[in-house]
Amino acid sequence: MTLNLNNISFKQINTFIHVYHIPYLHDYLLSFKEYFIFEFKKFKEVTENLGDYDGNNLILSEEKIYKIFETIINKHYIVDSNWEVGKNIGIYLQIQTPKSNKNTYHNHTPSAIAATTYINPPLENEGGELQLYLHEHQQVKLSLEKDCLYFFPGWMMHRPLPQNTTKERICINWSYDSSKRPIHKLTGDRW
Repeated sequence: MTLNLNNISFKQINTFIHVYHIPYLHDYLLSFKEYFIFEFKKFKEVTENLGDYDGNNLILSEEKIYKIFETIINKHYIVDSNWEVGKNIGIYLQIQTPKSNKNTYHNHTPSAIAATTYINPPLENEGGELQLYLHEHQQVKLSLEKDCLYFFPGWMMHRPLPQNTTKERICINWSYDSSKRPIHKLTGDRW
């Protein structure tokens, strides 16, 4: 299966949260699911044996998925060309269940842009939302949708909320470095 990356729609939640919908993205990512689960379990087992596992992400070099994120960056953001493809290829993988999760606030600094998508996102009544911390008096809780990529500034604190379903939620994260603040080409949002 191949994705039509010319058919991406954009939705601005607010100045700091952008959502991109790609038809059939979830079905495409499902083809990687078993590989992701295998690699993550192997990573977790090795790091637990070393006493180092704290729920951090497994880093994978999966260029097909990286290209999806890169396409959105090139089409929608003004960024420094010094950080083009080849400098930071990799995706980060986290698998969450009710028994295995890490729900602490974190950010992706020094990256300028953070992005995430999900395989098997929990349904609306199952928890597992993405919570973003804009400032002391404003936090945004997003119910995650299939076929969507969520982009926000790398400095923004965020966390996955606990889920009520036993189904494994596979979170795919990606970060983009830039030596200048990203500017969205349509909205002018400056991160």
